[in-house]
Amino acid sequence: MQTVREWVSDWVRRVLPNGQAVSFAIMLIVGFVTVVSLGRILMPVFAAGVIAYLLEGLVGLAEMRRLPRLISVVIVFNLFMAFLFFVLLALLPLLYQQSMQLVQQLPAWVNKTQLLVMQLPEQYPHFINQDQIDEIVAAVRQELLSYGQAMLTYSYASLLSLISFIVYVILVPLLVFFFSKTNP
Repeated sequence: MQTVREWVSDWVRRVLPNGQAVSFAIMLIVGFVTVVSLGRILMPVFAAGVIAYLLEGLVGLAEMRRLPRLISVVIVFNLFMAFLFFVLLALLPLLYQQSMQLVQQLPAWVNKTQLLVMQLPEQYPHFINQDQIDEIVAAVRQELLSYGQAMLTYSYASLLSLISFIVYVILVPLLVFFFSKTNP
């Protein structure tokens, strides 16, 4: 009768006879656990790695024109930063403007909807009465109140997201530059 340890050892020798395969499997498992557990912390590194990989084609084109690697990286990085600033400066004001329009028009939409709902008992007296309308209006007001409270909670969470965004805006371009610079 075999012990569990002997059984596992025998199974490993039969299934994975190669020591390199066992080492590779262990490294895969450790890497997977590391990425899953530290994924949020390592996200700027992953994003910078992907961006640097995508920019490597442009750096290669510049090197094919006989530019030194460092100069090629600096030119491509500056183009990338110019594109990033253009997108931020072009899209953020537009997003802000549309958000303000939504906030300004929301009360008018609520009032129009309330007027339409109040007319329902007059138009369809067999299907809905005034008491049901009052219940609906009270439920909607309660939902809007809870939505407003949730927005306050969300605004606090968005402050933390804003801080994370600022860190990403600073950290990711620096990592992209150094990843691109050190890539042979």
